[in-house]
Amino acid sequence: MKIIAFKDGLGNQLFQYRLYSYFKSKSPKERIYGYYNKKWLKAHNGLEIFDKFDIEKPKSTHFSNFIVLLLRIIDKFIHVIARDNSFRENAILYIGYWQDKHFWNDNMSPLPMQSIHLNSVNENVLNLIKKTQSVFIHVRRGDYLKPENSIYNICNIEYYIKAINIMNKKISSPYYFIFSDDIEWTKNNLKIEHAYYVNNNKGMDSFIDMYLMSQCKYAIIANSTFSYWGAINGCSKSIVIYPSRWKIKATGNIPNIFKLSWTAL
Repeated sequence: MKIIAFKDGLGNQLFQYRLYSYFKSKSPKERIYGYYNKKWLKAHNGLEIFDKFDIEKPKSTHFSNFIVLLLRIIDKFIHVIARDNSFRENAILYIGYWQDKHFWNDNMSPLPMQSIHLNSVNENVLNLIKKTQSVFIHVRRGDYLKPENSIYNICNIEYYIKAINIMNKKISSPYYFIFSDDIEWTKNNLKIEHAYYVNNNKGMDSFIDMYLMSQCKYAIIANSTFSYWGAINGCSKSIVIYPSRWKIKATGNIPNIFKLSWTAL
């Protein structure tokens, strides 16, 4: 029996699902459950992954939830829960982010998204993405500016300028699509000649940004699992640039999640 806890935002939930898939593949006869604590999921848009992706949802039962409660009590005295800094194959309960290629290898296949209804604005953006040398740029600020999230080392202007210069040298006539939770900051600080600032997907519609990112041909991602999955899913991207200053909050370590073909800055 194994239980995978799902927590935080959509990007992190996708990593937690990868751990579930890892155990399903390794031990197909073992009972594997999901744990969905509403308090752990309320920071963003709740449990989104199974509404947005065409994948199996691990079942949750009263018995499996009771086991979680019991193990969390025991863990206060004896460490029995597997976490990012204490992964164990023989554990029962897994609470963490699992940002490690060990659970899928470098040839990770994209996860299929469910059918998405796009409004006219997003349809126009998607059409422009498909007919141009589309490069998405993700700028995450928002919650990263809070003191408790300082470990994330928010990407600075220098990072984006260097990444854009690389794209300009390698791609003929690139067209940039900028996604951000602080679009005014990006407009004031990223002066790009051929650019579209995507600013119409808010709240429960924010996952559409991930979908639009996934349809771009190239990517400049932030140190954010949201744009990481935008680069992994959808169109195969021959050039992806990512920030080398990237930390997992739970451990302070650099995640082992990047494809060998990607470029670190």
